[in-house]
Amino acid sequence: MHAHKLRSIWFILLLSGLFIVVAGCNRPRKVETAAEGQEKQKPVQRQGEPDSRSTDSGSKATGTAEPASDIERNRIDAGLAETTTDLSSSGAKEAATAELARQLKRLKFKARREVVAARTTIENIPSYARSLEKFEREFEQWGMYTEVPREPGYDELKKEISRAVGKVGLELLYYNVLESDEKTRKLPEVIHGNKSFSFEDNDVREAFQVTVRIPKVPREKQAELLSRLKALDRLLLVRRFKSLSDSILINMDAYWFAEERYPLHQVLARDLKIEMEQLGITGSMEEVMQKDSVGYLQNAALSYKELNSSLPKINEAMALLSRSKFLEARSAFFRKTVEAAAAASPLR
Repeated sequence: MHAHKLRSIWFILLLSGLFIVVAGCNRPRKVETAAEGQEKQKPVQRQGEPDSRSTDSGSKATGTAEPASDIERNRIDAGLAETTTDLSSSGAKEAATAELARQLKRLKFKARREVVAARTTIENIPSYARSLEKFEREFEQWGMYTEVPREPGYDELKKEISRAVGKVGLELLYYNVLESDEKTRKLPEVIHGNKSFSFEDNDVREAFQVTVRIPKVPREKQAELLSRLKALDRLLLVRRFKSLSDSILINMDAYWFAEERYPLHQVLARDLKIEMEQLGITGSMEEVMQKDSVGYLQNAALSYKELNSSLPKINEAMALLSRSKFLEARSAFFRKTVEAAAAASPLR
């Protein structure tokens, strides 16, 4: 009985304890407001230390302080501008250096070409001398100075024409010489550099016109006289047989060689500084040499030094070459005039 009561009391006590625990877990908690949360996060201000909130608000109100983001942006922009300026300056320097190198390279190869040409000219001295000898041999074989003498020979020519007229049984009614009215151009005495010069006929020979009149004869007789005139030792280019009422007028051209006149080709000394300026290379020799990392300027200087020291031999060769060109032009005139005289058909 007592045991049964004790068990009932123990069960009641245990059940009461469980209700207490459950009631404690379900008790409502205090919720913090937003103001209470901000109050807890508010920093403690030390004595004499400015309030950061009032400073920020003052900056915005007065506009005296610049936001940190704007300051940083300006610093970045300034850095970019400085970098761009440096790059632009560096690019300009590189372009100037490249252009100078290109000009110096041109100078080097120009000097090289000139000194190689000078060497070739000197090596050709024997060839130029042989060329002159060849012309002299040909002129002698052709009898050139007989057909076109070195003086006018007016009297001798008149005698030859008179004999030719007489051999066909005709009388020379009229004989006249008319000097050419063609003006002989003034030739340059000296030609420098690589300038070319072309000779004209008036540069290598003198000419005059001969007019004769014979009695009027049949065409066959005229043809016989024409053959004899072409066969004369003196070169005559018969231009025309003109029939008049009672006679025949004959016009001819005769020639003679005056003294040799021709331009003398000469090579001048080279001045390295002038050659540089002509290619647009400015600055002193020392400044340019410091910038010439390859050595173009030194190469050009060596080439021009060799050329200048070789000038006596170069101009010896050029003198031979100048005369050779003149004789070549005289030879060309003679050959073409002989062909024209042989082919002339002035009879009508």
